[in-house]
Amino acid sequence: MSFKLHGEYGLMEKAIGEVMASTFKRFEFELHREKTVETIERGAFTIVDNGAYYVVGVVTDTKLVIAGSSTRPSRLKIAPTEIDHALPDLKDRTYNSYDATIVGEFVQGRYLQADHLHHALVHAQVYSMDVEDIREFLGQPCDYLHLLYENGGVDCVLSHLIYLKNVLNHSELAQFLSGVVRMLHIRGFDELSLMVVSLIE
Repeated sequence: MSFKLHGEYGLMEKAIGEVMASTFKRFEFELHREKTVETIERGAFTIVDNGAYYVVGVVTDTKLVIAGSSTRPSRLKIAPTEIDHALPDLKDRTYNSYDATIVGEFVQGRYLQADHLHHALVHAQVYSMDVEDIREFLGQPCDYLHLLYENGGVDCVLSHLIYLKNVLNHSELAQFLSGVVRMLHIRGFDELSLMVVSLIE
């Protein structure tokens, strides 16, 4: 079955950030300057526009980066929205970097999960994944939860399931969870599978 993407992933103004480092397992991205007062929730789907194909990731962690300094940030007693006006150079030196685990890709009109072939290109644009694209990505046996478990542990898996609970309706979530249990069992992640089963019950 062939799909078309619903999100406007080619539009620069819709991008939330940019890839700064990448491997075949994960990528690191920073938010664009005008987005820095926002945050990306742990467990959220992101998608990277690599040109001929798209890399699908799930946010697993964040860290504070202080460029050009080994000291921690000073206590400013100032709102983040005021920093741009009062201390514009500080905004360039202190920022949050996000890690995302690669869980699949969209290439030649179809989604692949887990056994993806590509990594995210450095400086490629990162987007929040459109809800309809998430539904289509999850509309096949869901074979990627073990990757979140390996990279972020149980907390990351739970964060992702909470995220999906807010995106999917009840029947879609139930179908997703039953597919997850089956694929985790096949891959030998029975402990994680039991945890998901307990959430269903």
